[in-house]
Amino acid sequence: MNKVLLIDGNSLLFRAFYATAYSGEMLKSLDGTPTNAVYAFANMLNKILKANNYYSVVVAFDKGKKNFRHDLLANYKDGRSKTPEELIVQFPIVKEFLDSYQIPYLEQEGYEADDLLGCLAQRAEKEDFYVDIFSSDKDLYQLISDKIHVLVPRQGDSADIIDKTALADKWGVEPFQVPDLKGLMGDPSDNLKGVPGVGEKTAIKLIKEYHSIENLYDNIAQVKGSLQQNLLNNKASALLCKKVATILCDLNLKTFAFTQFQPKQDVLMEFYLKYNMNSFVTKLFNNKQDNFQNPKLEVKIIEEWQEEYNEDNTTVYLEMFDENYHLSEIIGFGIVNSKGIFYFDYIHAKHDKLWHQFLKDEKYQKLTYNAKSLIVALARNNITIKNITYDMMLAGYVYNSNAKNTLDTYINLFEKKKY
Repeated sequence: MNKVLLIDGNSLLFRAFYATAYSGEMLKSLDGTPTNAVYAFANMLNKILKANNYYSVVVAFDKGKKNFRHDLLANYKDGRSKTPEELIVQFPIVKEFLDSYQIPYLEQEGYEADDLLGCLAQRAEKEDFYVDIFSSDKDLYQLISDKIHVLVPRQGDSADIIDKTALADKWGVEPFQVPDLKGLMGDPSDNLKGVPGVGEKTAIKLIKEYHSIENLYDNIAQVKGSLQQNLLNNKASALLCKKVATILCDLNLKTFAFTQFQPKQDVLMEFYLKYNMNSFVTKLFNNKQDNFQNPKLEVKIIEEWQEEYNEDNTTVYLEMFDENYHLSEIIGFGIVNSKGIFYFDYIHAKHDKLWHQFLKDEKYQKLTYNAKSLIVALARNNITIKNITYDMMLAGYVYNSNAKNTLDTYINLFEKKKY
């Protein structure tokens, strides 16, 4: 079964921002750029992509502050608070993320993301795709069909699936009647007045009985009491709000075609590294490792050092039982250069004069993970190491001071050099 995922970019990015901005998780990149919304957006997207096998993925955004609905209702959405600057600066970043993920996004002047999603959903359905629309916007329920569902994100890893049955359980109406409901009960978030005094329960009851706002007014004589007069007094508002709430599905998107989703992990890795999203770096790195069979390492276990092993730019790693390099028992050396990969047990190494001469010979540069622990631990047995030119722990701190101070973390960070 071929499925398409359509994403309401504005809805999810706003949700991602507010879910993290006030919980003490205002993430920033090293240069101070806010990234909390992009991070949470990416986290939601990665989870839903992992749980489903989509043929194509597309994101839709609003474009501009005004659209055709403002021509119908001048104060459309006027009650909303101003978008925080910390969120505004993240819209270009999330689009950069989508480019890195090879996910196309659409926006069209004068229209909202909902209209683009409506056009895309109906086109996908005609092309025999099943469609999931990922959004928190209830307006999109009007697009639901036998092949189109709305996925509403919630806390945790899952989303509520709203299909025709779920919508009937929730509101007792058909998808095409959702604009009628909004026309009657209004929507404060969009500044739609509807019919004052008509709430959700009354609106549902009226639509279930009369099926549409137009038919309701054609049979207004059947409505009794003050509700009839209230409906009559606000007829223009009800019809206007229904029109404003109706998603347009006839925009010209002839140049768009659904293409197979084929992310390029190397490009995505570059994005995560650029914005210091280290947990995603680790996950992506581990995924890449799972997809490749590591070549078998041929490690030579030696009991004595040979002069022929001496080489410039030799990596020297000292393994100990714990992190207290002042007291911990030393296990042995891991040594790597073009002559081979060696394991040198410390029982033998601490008495090997050729090995000690190599370590203190300044004409050979040495590379290591933690120079301080190496120098201090060896000094306990009067062994000197000189000309250490690279300390991975120090380099990792300079590269990203927020990264977790572990060997695995720094290996993952510096995998960037392979791409």
